[in-house]
Amino acid sequence: HPLSGPLEVQGREAHQGVVVAAERINAAGGIKSMGGAMIEIISEDNGASPEKATIQATRMAGDGVAAFLGTMSSGVALAIQP
Repeated sequence: HPLSGPLEVQGREAHQGVVVAAERINAAGGIKSMGGAMIEIISEDNGASPEKATIQATRMAGDGVAAFLGTMSSGVALAIQP
């Protein structure tokens, strides 16, 4: 999520929603279809920058991150798609 820059307010609100959802899912026993796997949130501030987001997403994918949420802008979403 963009935790700074022009989409900071929306990014912080969306991030908080993700945190609450993950906490509730984990408290209910995790992701049932994955044998109760717990959700671990790894946060990065892309600042609504496609360039910054691409670097972050590439690194995180290399580290084994399973899912990406919070692109918040089409420019960032399109940049990290590949």
